[in-house]
Amino acid sequence: MKIILIGYGQMGRAIEQEALLQGHEVVAIYDLKRKPFAEETQLPEADVCIEFTSSDVAYQNCVHAMELGYPVVCGTTGWNEGVDELRRIVPSKGWTFFHASNYSIGVNILYVLNRRLAQLMNKTEGYRPEIEEVHHINKKDAPSGTAIKLAKALVEESKYAHDWVFQRSDVQVNVGIEDPNVVPVSADRVGDVAGLHRITYKSANDRITIEHEAFNRRGLAKGVLLAANFAISHHGVLQMESLLGLDTATSKQQ
Repeated sequence: MKIILIGYGQMGRAIEQEALLQGHEVVAIYDLKRKPFAEETQLPEADVCIEFTSSDVAYQNCVHAMELGYPVVCGTTGWNEGVDELRRIVPSKGWTFFHASNYSIGVNILYVLNRRLAQLMNKTEGYRPEIEEVHHINKKDAPSGTAIKLAKALVEESKYAHDWVFQRSDVQVNVGIEDPNVVPVSADRVGDVAGLHRITYKSANDRITIEHEAFNRRGLAKGVLLAANFAISHHGVLQMESLLGLDTATSKQQ
């Protein structure tokens, strides 16, 4: 597999390292510190573009790559409106766009468990859910795209929770947190933490918790490369649920 890397931060470097270990070829790397990728007119022959940059340039980067005929696998978060827009227009353009808020196989299994637990908790009362996430200090968006996806899914499945709200860890008083029907989502930025996501249901008597902790970025990089290989042989709007067969697992539970 011949890969073009767009963005060369921590994830870009982790993807490059894992790609080389697996025998793939990184034919070009475009760093945001140099010429903007959207201004590049001559790109090398490649099977796929992998985009991990920042929310302010991700849309332009993805569109530019797809206009030039490359399938795109994108992991940039914090630009949800742009992602939704691309998912609307990609089918009519004949492009291939794979986007995920998290490429970890474990996290995508957590997504399924989160929905299932919310369904089970509808059968009882007295439990209040909350979501916590922790990442390294260089992660700019908060809460993470993964935490947002977990929160939205929980609200969709729960008959008790009707909304979620970001509870900043450095603020003592948070609007909406006193409402038991609003799910608080907190975010911390600590050291070089690869990523931790925790969903907790707490009552006056006990606590139920499911969580995923990444020990490093290699698991994410492996997931990205699985997605890249998938994008080469599939077309249109692609997601991790389809790649891993988790969309079928979720539908069977409902």
